[in-house]
Amino acid sequence: MPNFETGNLALGLIFPYQNPVSDDRLNDWMDENNYNPIVQDSPRALNIGPSGLEVEGEEGVGKKDGLRLLYQSSANLNGFPNSSFITIKNTEQIEFDPVISDAKSIYSWLDEYIDVDEEIVSRELTIEGLLRVGRDHDLSNYYSGETFDLLESVGGSSAKGVTVQFESSAKPDSNDWYRILLDGKSAGNPNLWSMKMTLRYDDIDEIDQESVLSSIDELISHTEEE
Repeated sequence: MPNFETGNLALGLIFPYQNPVSDDRLNDWMDENNYNPIVQDSPRALNIGPSGLEVEGEEGVGKKDGLRLLYQSSANLNGFPNSSFITIKNTEQIEFDPVISDAKSIYSWLDEYIDVDEEIVSRELTIEGLLRVGRDHDLSNYYSGETFDLLESVGGSSAKGVTVQFESSAKPDSNDWYRILLDGKSAGNPNLWSMKMTLRYDDIDEIDQESVLSSIDELISHTEEE
């Protein structure tokens, strides 16, 4: 299995329209499921930090036991420009069961008010974390030797792969769409790679922890020098 030093896992329910539920109703769900409301003292500030875009302040609208409830009533997601989402996120570790359990709870609760099977267009799983790799791992192994020969002829010196991004050729509004990013430089440690994987599903029950983690392991294995 992948050797994550740190990480988080989120499962979001995506709507193709805005404002799918009122704040009052969402607060009722939080009360029933032991989430404590998060009250922001001031608007959350966006900054550009060492690892990219960073947000100051607590994330989400509710929290319990390492889980966060995120609600964005107006969003611009890849493939869904005028959308919204409700997400359960485990901010402390990559643990599937509590996230899936509470996402299913929200799904069932929403079904009292809307036709969830028709109106939720995607279930988006996101895994982010720092992966510990060995000395024989090199992102350059994703590229061909011809690529590096070309880069050396253009730039005048040899090159090395430090970041790799893969994105599905499927349409972004399809649940066959995915994106995977590996960055070997942002952590400042050559043995720690940051990873972000986004997968979309037609049904929450399609999410298989062993299959997802095995695919990450297989992906990383291809960076090992033979």
